[in-house]
Amino acid sequence: MKTSHLHLLLYYLILLQSFVTSHKFLLYNPVNLGASPSHRLFIDKLGNLLVDNGHDVVNYMPTLLEHDEGKNKRKGRLLEWKGEKMLMAKDTTFSNAWLKDDSFWGMFNITTMLAYSDKFGQLCDAQMADSKLMDQLKSENFDLGLSENFDPCGFAIFKRLGIKYAPVFSTTPSNFQFESWCIPSPQSYVPAWIWPYANPANFKKRLLAELSEVYSYNYAKYIHHSRIVDRQGYGDYSSILAESQVIFVNADEFVDFTRPITNKIIYIGGFGLEKAEHAPVDQEIKKVLDNSKKTVLISFGALVNSSAIPSKPKNSFLKAFKHFPDVTFIWRYQTPNDGFGKEVKNLHLGSWLPQHQILSHKTTVGFVSHCGMNSMSEANYFGVPMICVPFFGDQHRNVKSLIQREIGLELSKHSVNEEKLVQVLQKLIDNDSYYKSAKTLSKLIKAKPLTATDRFVKYAELAAEFDLHSYWDIPGRNLSSIQYYNLDVKAFLLLLITSFVFTFYKILSFLFGLCRPSKKVKQQ
Repeated sequence: MKTSHLHLLLYYLILLQSFVTSHKFLLYNPVNLGASPSHRLFIDKLGNLLVDNGHDVVNYMPTLLEHDEGKNKRKGRLLEWKGEKMLMAKDTTFSNAWLKDDSFWGMFNITTMLAYSDKFGQLCDAQMADSKLMDQLKSENFDLGLSENFDPCGFAIFKRLGIKYAPVFSTTPSNFQFESWCIPSPQSYVPAWIWPYANPANFKKRLLAELSEVYSYNYAKYIHHSRIVDRQGYGDYSSILAESQVIFVNADEFVDFTRPITNKIIYIGGFGLEKAEHAPVDQEIKKVLDNSKKTVLISFGALVNSSAIPSKPKNSFLKAFKHFPDVTFIWRYQTPNDGFGKEVKNLHLGSWLPQHQILSHKTTVGFVSHCGMNSMSEANYFGVPMICVPFFGDQHRNVKSLIQREIGLELSKHSVNEEKLVQVLQKLIDNDSYYKSAKTLSKLIKAKPLTATDRFVKYAELAAEFDLHSYWDIPGRNLSSIQYYNLDVKAFLLLLITSFVFTFYKILSFLFGLCRPSKKVKQQ
């Protein structure tokens, strides 16, 4: 009896400790223009990790678009706020992705970007004007706010609520953002987010990267951020972001381009994947995998509908598959019963696929993908080399990092034909150097002292409890250019050295003049 009482006491003590040490987190997770469902899922997964570790999480979802994401499985509380007067039925940003202009000016033309910024700004203004909403959020007494950089309104809300905060970048931050945090980002070897290259880069590539970064900086600072955040009265967005507790980046430091960082930068690429290895097994896919000599997975993410790919490139895939009869191609194809590819014996179609199960299988030797950050993290974790067909934004930079690590190949969507597909598939499948490099990288990622999951949870807890910014803020961030580069000191030293040299020269000239016989003496 005494033993049972002791166990009960211990149970309550442990329960009490969990309440004492738990924190309350606010996750800003908007349904907005230009953001795929994967962005919301990214925040949801982070929230679930915090709940799993005993914390209270409110997933705040301001809505600009009609959606059905309220049914998503979230372990935290959901608070949805609708911008009723602005509500839009559909976001056409990513429709017909295969046909869209993916050039720099095609994706980032000023007219399109202005329209985005204005919609984002309207949504932010409406939230900030809703005093009832703000009072409700403030009454929660959150310890830490988390938000993506994509829609920066979350940080204005955190400022208004008077809570600490940390950004969670679903992609790598822009170079100009690193610079604003006083972290050097030389364009000579750190590729820009928009016009990337694989090192070493020639003059033309570095020039284009420099120009794109100037464009990105000016658009972000003077149009996007100023319209959404700066006008709310809490300072400019660059300064607000620089005052973050930590900065979570959804990338892996062994895959991304090597660059200077500070203690504030926490890489969390591949978080949660250690649990994926123990996920339930899809028996149908298991049978396909077990009966395959080699397997290649094909999936272009949630935004690129494979069934809507134009017939010419789509049929090119089928023709290319026939060149590899010993390889089973498993393709995420949204309408698998439409008759497409039924004559290709080594092709398996599925509207939904257990991606983790396929990538972790011993027969999987390649992954044809759009190269989104999450798909790339999964391939890297399980050691599968990639063929990337990038469509949007950071995907172009992601593939360059894979090329640099020799674990991936790039194929432009405009170049997809039978010949090109056969070339890249042959290179990936027959040249085992890509496979070996990917497996080595996978071992390295899994051997880290702290997993990406642990990094996120531990640093989020630390930021919720302590003011990390006061310890980790770089003083140089608030210095003028003259102070930062010590220009006044260098100018003083240069003047001192110049004066010394000049004085020394004059003294030598004078002494030399004394020693030299005059012309008069010579004439005598």
